[in-house]
Amino acid sequence: MHFCTLLITAICTLFAAVSLAQENTTLKKVYQDNCLVGLVDANSKEVLRTEFTTIEMTSIGNDYLLTAKSKTQMHYFLYQENKVTPLSYNKVEKLNDRLLKVRKDGVYGAVNTDGKGVLLLNYQEIVTAGTSAMITLLGGAYGAVTIEGQRILPNQYAALKYWSMGGFWGLKDGAYQLYDHNGKKIGATSYDLVRVPTAHLPVCAVQKDKKWGLINPKNELILDVQYEQMELLGAGLVAVLGKDKKWSLLDLKGEKVTKKTYDGVLPSKQTQYVTVVEGSQYGLMSSTGKLVLPVQYQAVHYMGHNWVAVQENEVFKLFHLKTQKFKEQVFQKFLSQGAHTNWNGFLVQEEKQWKWFDFEQGLQSTFAFKNVSRTASGVVLVENETQQLGVFSGQGILMLPIEYQAITPKDDFFRVKKTGLDWYFVNQENAPVDCVGE
Repeated sequence: MHFCTLLITAICTLFAAVSLAQENTTLKKVYQDNCLVGLVDANSKEVLRTEFTTIEMTSIGNDYLLTAKSKTQMHYFLYQENKVTPLSYNKVEKLNDRLLKVRKDGVYGAVNTDGKGVLLLNYQEIVTAGTSAMITLLGGAYGAVTIEGQRILPNQYAALKYWSMGGFWGLKDGAYQLYDHNGKKIGATSYDLVRVPTAHLPVCAVQKDKKWGLINPKNELILDVQYEQMELLGAGLVAVLGKDKKWSLLDLKGEKVTKKTYDGVLPSKQTQYVTVVEGSQYGLMSSTGKLVLPVQYQAVHYMGHNWVAVQENEVFKLFHLKTQKFKEQVFQKFLSQGAHTNWNGFLVQEEKQWKWFDFEQGLQSTFAFKNVSRTASGVVLVENETQQLGVFSGQGILMLPIEYQAITPKDDFFRVKKTGLDWYFVNQENAPVDCVGE
């Protein structure tokens, strides 16, 4: 109960936490003992003064969008060719490697990295459509423009969906019509619903009269509209549900890749594979229809870097997709990177102790923890047998030693308590700092 209470407190207070791992950039954060952050370049030349509580760096092509938070507001800068340009907007976000979405007085516009306006501050929303277009919301209706701001489709659609290999699906008068990337209508057939692939696939699922079919970018049927349900999978497969409530797997030409049908088919985070289900058991299939892992496991989880964790009875085993081999060890639980993609491995519980499993080097014996819990900032709180806490990173490093009663990550620092009611701050090197205003 002691550990869980502290973790809940820590996680709930992370409303604005950022990743503690710095990006591999030419810019580097510098810190003061007052917990304020600045930025320098590769030659240690000042880029941003050390006066912010946190700084985030987002690559925009060869440039960087710098988002810096002070005690009272957010500040935005564009760093290009060793120069910093302040951006005087309430909010600035990356649209793609050439465009920034900017907000002022509650409406959005777009500017390019040359500082030229592309869209006036006039829109309720702007999102990217691939690398060459944007979808806009104006007066409650959707439209599309090029990244230069030229109209593709006027703002007159109830919905607009972008298909990378087909164009735009516009919903108007209750039906979806396909338009090419220049806004020209493709074919005469419209549909009740469309399911656009998230991967770069030359097919799209369409529904008419509650039945699903498959079309190509020319709006021509590859599979007739006859299926109860249809899913497009990143592995380049199509899962279709027949009248018997069984799923079949087809290639992008509509041909079966395996004669066997399944109770369920799920996408895998490793897009070259899909998870297949029979009853309450799971297996893993390749994009060619080969069953890589038999359908006999209670769960199949892709961990990253070709590692898969499978649950068999009450334990987990690790399988490597390239070597097609299992590790000898078995584990009770695991903790993966979740939404954070910069981890070098994951944590596993072996004989009631948590250890680090490195993607390249395998199971490590350097550390052993009683309890672990991932936080929103991407680090893990770890606890020993005497209920003391430390901080473990996704790179397999113990950032703060296990000696604290409570820990709350705060921006690039940690609020900690050793004894009694006295809280104080430490930096990532575990050195005490005096955070101003705290």
